[in-house]
Amino acid sequence: MGPVFLLVALVLVFGAAAVHYRLTVGASSTLDRPATGGGSPPQGLIHETRADPFEPLVRSLSAATVHGVILGLAIGGLGGRAAMRLLFITSSDSVRGLQSDDGFEIGRFDLVATLNLVSLGALIGALGGLIYLAIRRWLPRHRLVRSALCGLGAAMVVGSAIIHADGVDFTALGPLWLAVGLFIMIPGLFGALIPLLVDRTDDPDSWFQRKRLRVAAAPLILLLFPLALIVVIVPLGVTFLGRWMATRNAWLLELWESAQILWAGRVVIGAVGALGTLAVVNDLRALV
Repeated sequence: MGPVFLLVALVLVFGAAAVHYRLTVGASSTLDRPATGGGSPPQGLIHETRADPFEPLVRSLSAATVHGVILGLAIGGLGGRAAMRLLFITSSDSVRGLQSDDGFEIGRFDLVATLNLVSLGALIGALGGLIYLAIRRWLPRHRLVRSALCGLGAAMVVGSAIIHADGVDFTALGPLWLAVGLFIMIPGLFGALIPLLVDRTDDPDSWFQRKRLRVAAAPLILLLFPLALIVVIVPLGVTFLGRWMATRNAWLLELWESAQILWAGRVVIGAVGALGTLAVVNDLRALV
């Protein structure tokens, strides 16, 4: 029910913003637009975008994927494994041999299971990098403020998906404050660092901007693994379709850059963060 509700909310919010833009801005801009021979859009609005509309997008996607994989592997994979080990040390001996919620045998090091966790962390990290790239335009421009908000949002939204009142991880392992703190800190740290790394790649002297496109785009091959392809194919497809449509429709491009869509996006992001915070609070009430 949650994903369906969120999808409906997204459609309603952005649909309302589009209608408001059309009624208040779109009509007046159409009337004020100078004639260009048969009603063609102003020179430069579309043609500059059509020059090479996908190259900046591909470079950004590649940078977000690389940094997401690195952070996901280090923070989500290795960091998550270290957190479980720490909780085993701080818990009573009765937890030894129990099966964790992720399928680990508590107290026993399993190389294959650890590699699976690290791989999953890298995959989720790649998805996190792409999500950041998708919502970046709705975040504050100041990098440190953006980093702090992303860290807080990731801590609450992802933390609400990790923390639960049933199972073993947050009932048998302890102390509770440490278990909750660790698994809120892990996504929060990822969320705080991903903007700092991805935004730096926008600088003209960064590796992703200096290299030829085929070289800069090479890391996208990481997304061709079956599980990664399943996870990211829909958002990537929507991204490329949206960019392609914007280059061929002046009104869509103006709508995307309008204040209505800017604030609609911020409302949705704020609502998701608030729902994540509420879910974490409810989980903590159930655990205490």
